[in-house]
Amino acid sequence: MIGEASNHISDLTKQNYPSIEWHKIRGMRNFVSHEYFSTTLETIWQTAIENIPVLKTQIAQIIANLE
Repeated sequence: MIGEASNHISDLTKQNYPSIEWHKIRGMRNFVSHEYFSTTLETIWQTAIENIPVLKTQIAQIIANLE
């Protein structure tokens, strides 16, 4: 869901926040959706535990900047 939503972020927003690896977010979505036989629980778990909390903080900062 996050990967699909990231596809709808404007190019301007992506340019304004280059520290967020937008292409990797979308790439993870594509990998999980299309390469599900190659997807491991370890990869999903690592993403959920390590990457999602960082992304959550980054997105919260974008929202705060918009307000």
